[in-house]
Amino acid sequence: MHYPENLTTERSVDLAQPLFADQHGDTLQSDLEIELEYRRELYLRAAFQVRVDVEPDTWRAFELTVIDCKSMDEAALTLNKSIGAIYVARRRVMQRLREKIKWLENRES
Repeated sequence: MHYPENLTTERSVDLAQPLFADQHGDTLQSDLEIELEYRRELYLRAAFQVRVDVEPDTWRAFELTVIDCKSMDEAALTLNKSIGAIYVARRRVMQRLREKIKWLENRES
């Protein structure tokens, strides 16, 4: 295997440190970071799939209220929908995300 010339032995050791973190008592932090990254990846995969399956305004209601932290009133005004419609749209997207994430987790196990 050919390694780049600028990758010195010292630098290789520095880069490998996170791989051996559990040998230095940092296991919990490493495990938490791995779990967080796994959850983030699941969410992104599920979100991509759910987003193409729902109406654009339904996704936008979710995006405004959950991702952008806008109030229901603001989302309703932005989308020219009732507050009730915003609640329903957000709930539908969140339910579909939960189902999709569960499906992805089961598929990988």
